[in-house]
Amino acid sequence: MQHNKHREAILGVDLGQSQHPTALALLLNIEQTISRHSWCDANDPVTKHWLLAHAEIVPLGTSYTEVARIITTRLATLRRLHPIVPVRTAVDATGLGAPAIEMIQQELVRHQASSRQSLGRLEGILFTAGTAVTTSKHNTLPIDIFHVPKLTLLNSLATAIENNLLQVPAKLPLAATLTLQLKSLEIHQREHASPTVRINRDGDTESIAHADLVMALAMATWRMSQLYPNGTKPSINGPGQIPLL
Repeated sequence: MQHNKHREAILGVDLGQSQHPTALALLLNIEQTISRHSWCDANDPVTKHWLLAHAEIVPLGTSYTEVARIITTRLATLRRLHPIVPVRTAVDATGLGAPAIEMIQQELVRHQASSRQSLGRLEGILFTAGTAVTTSKHNTLPIDIFHVPKLTLLNSLATAIENNLLQVPAKLPLAATLTLQLKSLEIHQREHASPTVRINRDGDTESIAHADLVMALAMATWRMSQLYPNGTKPSINGPGQIPLL
């Protein structure tokens, strides 16, 4: 018999701008025990994996106010399914992301006041260059903002894929889009400079234009890897392509 323990849920949110849409990726950290019985004991084999439970691309042009409502709705659904699982939402804080985070926080507080149900912790991730990861506070809210190089985020995703830590159900909507976006990302090494990430748009430009879904998932996997490190080394160090699912 299969027993699943949900250890943590993280929703990665890549906020859209005028040229690209917002994307959501919900990652569940699952500890799975296989037992011959309806109960578990210390000798039963245990495996751990991160399940992409939900993926969504919000229509281009959707306001941040509506995006905040969508995020709250998805988190409320998650909370109904998993009432006691710790939940975090990691939101893109780059550019207009900082004021958008305020809208999301207001919507989460409004939901909690009306339902008496917490939807977890809100955090921001600011995309940077270089190699250093630093932390700051939001200007007006008690929210942590992590300053993380984009390549570091993608490294966490590539490492999870290579170590079979990430599971994407074949029937998950947008699974094919995610694969296309992964194929589009290329790592380029410049002389005397840090590697950079580029998008190869030779394929389906509408679905891979900004790799939004990949970035939402990369934020979720990076944050999960910080909370649950698995001891593996980064897998992207120079020219190449992100490993495929």
